[in-house]
Amino acid sequence: MEFKLKFTGSLLLTGMLLSGCVNQENQYCHDDSYTVSMYYYLRDEPDFLEQQKLMTDYFAKAEESGKKVAPGAYAHYAMLMSKSGNEGEALKYLEMEKSAYPDSAHYIDFLLTHARQIKKAGSKGAEKKTAVQTDDSQQIKEYRQ
Repeated sequence: MEFKLKFTGSLLLTGMLLSGCVNQENQYCHDDSYTVSMYYYLRDEPDFLEQQKLMTDYFAKAEESGKKVAPGAYAHYAMLMSKSGNEGEALKYLEMEKSAYPDSAHYIDFLLTHARQIKKAGSKGAEKKTAVQTDDSQQIKEYRQ
């Protein structure tokens, strides 16, 4: 009797868990544009303009569908903008990532601090840049701990 009760209870619990997973609608926009852009970037494809176009298409489809962009999408686009030399847009999209996904705030703040230090070092000369790079290595070690 006790075995039947435990078995029936475990079946009911498993059924409830599985039905809960099936009924949830995905809150993020799924589109190949983001995936393809990330693939090109990871393959070190140099055509950043094509990757930027893929990402802007992805953002438009997300807005059209009323769903959120995937975590990391704004940051990825910011990285593409930075590689293309558009630092202002890159900073804007890093801030968008931070506001859309508050859990990423610590990492985004690290990236923003890093970007500001490099920019400041570039204006002060190559001598200072080495010191900033050493400081960045220390910050990366601390962040990983």
